[in-house]
This record gives sequence, structure tokens and C-alpha cells, in this order.
Amino acid sequence: MTKKFQEDRDVFLFCDFHGHSRRKNVFMYGCSSSKIGDFNKEKIFPKLLSMNSKIFSFPSCCFDIQKSKESTGRVVVWKELNIMNSYTIEASFCGADFEHYADCHFNRQMLEELGHQFCETIYDFCDPDQTKFKKAMKELEIAYLEKEAGSEGSNENSDWDSGSSEEENYQAKEDRKKAQRKGKAKEGSSLPEDGTESSPKKGQSK
Repeated sequence: MTKKFQEDRDVFLFCDFHGHSRRKNVFMYGCSSSKIGDFNKEKIFPKLLSMNSKIFSFPSCCFDIQKSKESTGRVVVWKELNIMNSYTIEASFCGADFEHYADCHFNRQMLEELGHQFCETIYDFCDPDQTKFKKAMKELEIAYLEKEAGSEGSNENSDWDSGSSEEENYQAKEDRKKAQRKGKAKEGSSLPEDGTESSPKKGQSK
């Protein structure tokens, strides 16, 4: 159907809408291109969406193509129909893990708003006034240069995907978050390392 549609007009975007049972946040899987001139372009639409939506997480996006994913809609459309902006958008059943949305489920209103914001992003992408488009592109270029330079800007919240596999990306981020939570819990605890409650100092009430 999409191929037939291409005979009459240009198709610049393909997107499957899924629910994810494991990873948190709303994010996208895309297809990274190695063609000269196409570098970074597949990240622009997700970046624009993150600028329009508070619940969409660009750092959670992944653009690599695993062998096990070669039969998915996004990869088939990207390879066979040459549509660069070919994505799967995932809305987690487990809610979010960032800012004030952390550990909260997405409700119906939030997902409906995301639908409106997705349409707004299509408009921004195609808008003759490319101000927003150029801003997204510039931010991606800066994030890439920071990563290449090994600066502090290239961390787990960087706007540049490392290119590792989807599961490796997810697991590495989860491990870092667990370590951070464990460190914060330890800092906030009043218990000594042996796990026993410390005795009050002389003159202090317990």
C-alpha cells in the first residue's frame, strides 16, 4: 500500500505505534543511515518531537538495526521503500523515569496529547519556515561534537545515541540508574555500614 502511495506522491514518514512492556518512557526506534549527506537526518524528527512533548524522551531513542529486527515494519520500509524517516514509537506500560513523571503511568489524556504533538511535529518538519528544524539539527550536531571530544556533554542524557544495540543501550542505562539510586539511598541513610542504628551522642535525646 505504501509503495502504491509513493507512485502518486512523496512519502517522507512512516511510523508504527506500539506499547512497550519493559522499557520506560515514550521513545522511538529509527534506522541510522551511513549514506553521505544523510548523516544525522533520521534523528531530526524524534528530536523535534521531544521539543514539542514533555513526555517524549529523546535520550531513550535508538537508531541501530539489529539482525533480529530486520523484518520489522520500520526496517522494511526504510530498506525497500527508501523512506529515511521510518520509525516505531513506543509508549511504555511502565510509565516514565525522568523529571516529575518518574514512576508515574501515562494516562489517556497524556497519550492523546502526544498524538496531537506528533501531528504538530509533522507540521514543524514540513514547515517552510525551518527555524525549529534548524534548531533541532544544531542541537544534534553540538551533542555529536561533544561526544566525539569526550566532553561532559556526552553522558547518559546526551542527545546523541551511542549506536550500541537496543538491549545494550537499555541495560546500560538501567544499570547506571540503579547505581545512582543506590548511591543516593546510601548518602541519605543514617545507618552506619554495619547496618546497626547509631547511638545518640551524649546530651542528645534519641
